[in-house]
Amino acid sequence: MKHLNPLIDSNQAHFNSEVVDFLSAFDAIDNFVDTDYKARWLLSDVHSEKWIIRTQKTGKKKKANAQESGEEYTYTVSVNWCWELPDGSFLTDKVNQSFLTQLQKLFFLIVDDPIEQDTMASKSVQDMGSKVLTFVSWLYLHKERFDPNKYGLSKLSQSDIKQFCKEVIGGGVFGALRYGHRFMSEVGINLESQVDPLNLDANTIEKAILLFKKNGFYKENIQGKKVINRTEVYKISGLSKHGFYGHSGTWFFRQFEPELLEQNPYLAG
Repeated sequence: MKHLNPLIDSNQAHFNSEVVDFLSAFDAIDNFVDTDYKARWLLSDVHSEKWIIRTQKTGKKKKANAQESGEEYTYTVSVNWCWELPDGSFLTDKVNQSFLTQLQKLFFLIVDDPIEQDTMASKSVQDMGSKVLTFVSWLYLHKERFDPNKYGLSKLSQSDIKQFCKEVIGGGVFGALRYGHRFMSEVGINLESQVDPLNLDANTIEKAILLFKKNGFYKENIQGKKVINRTEVYKISGLSKHGFYGHSGTWFFRQFEPELLEQNPYLAG
């Protein structure tokens, strides 16, 4: 089989730029800013597990409709802080509460800061929140070094930020958060840290396919070809499905789908 070379998403550089912008703004913020952390654009409390963010179309629901849906407003976007971390905990869990509290305050100040207002006006707060949460996952993946619950972001250096950007450019979120290694470990196959999960050797692939068949990880697609049942493997592995989105996640699973590789000769040698 030929090496599988995932395409780098064209927006990865933009992803990195926004994360770096966030961290740069974090450095510039005065932690002693006197504010009640309220703004017209934020419809929920700053420490809510889910931020409700106003858009140009946002309106208030009628009381009966609000009670029925449990939501007070229409046409909003959100940032969900109930984010699963690589250690199996959620950012909203009590053990992570101190870090989350500071993160929410910092994110609010950056979005609401008049100096940054022109920049943030052209971005989606929701999209920026998703990128920041991905970076937070990377921090917790390396929590033995950064210990964010104790030190927040203070242990981060410029070289650390560059390393994160390098990993995202090289393998997207899938690569930066080591989804390939973590998935294989969850199903009982340990990969050496230097192994590229997108270019596994034939023996590892064969071993994995046998294991996946034994555990019922395959289903037939509409063409009758056996493919990985993504929904099933997400449940069993306990990993967030979001990390497998994009080219890298597709290439990773494609290695274990020989019938599709046979159907597409340009992928196999």
